[in-house]
Amino acid sequence: MRYRILVVSLLLLVSTALSAQDIIVTRKGQTIEATGVIFGPSRISYNLYSNPAGPLLSIDTDQVSRIYFENGEKLDLVSSSAQLSGYYSDLRKHYDPDDYIPQQSDPYNPDLLGIVSFVVPGLGQMLEGEWGTGALYLAGAASMYYVTFATLKRDYKVIDGEMSQVVKGSLKPTIGTALGIAGIIALNTFSYMDAVRIAKVKNMHFQMQPGIAGLRVSMTF
Repeated sequence: MRYRILVVSLLLLVSTALSAQDIIVTRKGQTIEATGVIFGPSRISYNLYSNPAGPLLSIDTDQVSRIYFENGEKLDLVSSSAQLSGYYSDLRKHYDPDDYIPQQSDPYNPDLLGIVSFVVPGLGQMLEGEWGTGALYLAGAASMYYVTFATLKRDYKVIDGEMSQVVKGSLKPTIGTALGIAGIIALNTFSYMDAVRIAKVKNMHFQMQPGIAGLRVSMTF
């Protein structure tokens, strides 16, 4: 009888160990509920927690940000430069804005900052901390406006009145004016799209910070 109890207990322990849940967090902010995670220098192998007896799956190591093991340990695979640097030029190497999932705690509003940067090119980027990029957009917009107004042709007409002559002036657009207007529209559009991308990437980086990532992972259990 005792032998049977011991065997059943061992089987339960083995079953629990095999079904222990680990959480793989990708650099895109996605979470994978896994079990039997095997860490390798180039690939990480695992079984899905929902199907532990299924096929062995794998993912590139450089696509993984963190691994939360069922025993409470955490393996952080994000490079120190990506952790310390908040600049878009570094973060865009680790996050894809197309995979962005909005969270209430996000520090930036992509749509609002995009509109701001469309109205005043570069302002949205500056509000996101990208001062260099914002200054370039602002300088480009100023150049386009200068070209637009500088190429307007001034036309004057002399109108004879009953008592005197009246000089009436008007402005006529030229090809340069049309090109300047097209440049303004294109620059404002690119500034809008860039501000939205920056906001999404920085929000994804914020979501991956300690505490925020733990909150997101805990919701998957």
